[in-house]
Amino acid sequence: MPGTFINTSLVDCVFKSAKQDKKDVAIVFLEIVQAYDYVGHEHLIEQLKTFGIPTPLHACISNLIKGNCTQIQTAQGKSKKIFFKRGVFQGSPLSPILFNVVINPIFDNLSENNIGPFWLPNSA
Repeated sequence: MPGTFINTSLVDCVFKSAKQDKKDVAIVFLEIVQAYDYVGHEHLIEQLKTFGIPTPLHACISNLIKGNCTQIQTAQGKSKKIFFKRGVFQGSPLSPILFNVVINPIFDNLSENNIGPFWLPNSA
């Protein structure tokens, strides 16, 4: 998988750079179980605004996720509507992008401004 190769290469660069420069290094691995299921719709819509997504695309995505519901058919009839307030569509090519839009602020907050020299080899 390309993502695995890229991530492994980055970790390798971090370790080599830290060893060469005799610096401490901290690496965090994050496993997000059922990540797509927990994307809050309101948070996603807000993040789309801050990301500068064009208005027509923003409106299209918002309309796709807002107001979705299901009902359960029982012997006594249908249940009340159950509205989905979180989650992105499973299997949609747009889902990974939407997930990245949602978690990007987390990475921005966790990252240091000067992180480059620690993971880019030969950077100043």
